[in-house]
Amino acid sequence: MQNKTIMAVLASVIMVASPAIAETTLRAFIPVTETRPEARMFNETFADKVAELTNGEVTVQTFYAGGLGFEVRDLLRHLKRGTVDIGNILGAYYSRDAESLTLMLVDGGITRSEDITAYRDVFAEEFEKSLERWDTVFVGTTQPLVLDHSIFCKQPVTSLDQLKAMKLRVWTKHQLESFQSLGVAAQMISQEDLYIALQTGVVDCAVYLGEVATLMGLQEVAPYETYFLPYISAPAAIGVSEKAWNQLTEAQQAALREAGQNATEETTRMAIEFSQDKAASRAEREAKGIVITEGFSEADRTALVETMQATWRAMAEDAGSETLQVVERVMEIDP
Repeated sequence: MQNKTIMAVLASVIMVASPAIAETTLRAFIPVTETRPEARMFNETFADKVAELTNGEVTVQTFYAGGLGFEVRDLLRHLKRGTVDIGNILGAYYSRDAESLTLMLVDGGITRSEDITAYRDVFAEEFEKSLERWDTVFVGTTQPLVLDHSIFCKQPVTSLDQLKAMKLRVWTKHQLESFQSLGVAAQMISQEDLYIALQTGVVDCAVYLGEVATLMGLQEVAPYETYFLPYISAPAAIGVSEKAWNQLTEAQQAALREAGQNATEETTRMAIEFSQDKAASRAEREAKGIVITEGFSEADRTALVETMQATWRAMAEDAGSETLQVVERVMEIDP
């Protein structure tokens, strides 16, 4: 009886002395709104996986564009300071802080969705090297969906010759220089100002993504859509601030790496599968008032891709040897 009493006391002491494993919440920032498919893909393939692999010890709380009170372009700086724990880093936003990521892949760099996997290792190496400079640990990527890269106009425009008579809205410097090289009067206009610019005649046409065009109301001001290329973006890196990383156990760090690899594999699969069946999404926007015209001719698309690739190289050369080296590595890949 005495032995049983002693054992019970010892057991209670051990239970009191053994601290419960503390739960950790990591704040993640992604540069899109909560309604975008990229947000769902990040949460389902990475954030939820972290909770699953750590049995709830680590959870990821996702904040969306504007949700933490800083501009998207400042994300790398917040990761370095540790004011954000995890970032979903889409290179296009970081020309100021990581130009090699901005130019790692541009429009026309990849023209077939099934080729995405051939580039992943190079992208991963460049992400790891670039993020290390910002005291951030690279754990994986999310691949944006492959969308229809289209031109929306007030009247049908189905050739480059017709486009040369129009004023065209673009959203990146690379698009601007590419279309200007082809003799098109292009100008950069933000997404926020796009609708008004079309409505008031500042521009006649706009480069935009087909699947999200009706969210901007383009069917009201530029209903004629002409497809010209698949929009294949470089993946967005998943980076963890070293300050947050160093607070995790080795097992938790391993779980984040595994979740990052899961996100890489699953979002790539989703992107490729989505690109292979566009009938439903095109029918949906036609039902909302978009008129899908015949696409550009093969000759026009070839001219556009060649111009975009020449502009890409020229911009990389202007950016310096490091960025040029990255771009050349990507260009040399033969999928």
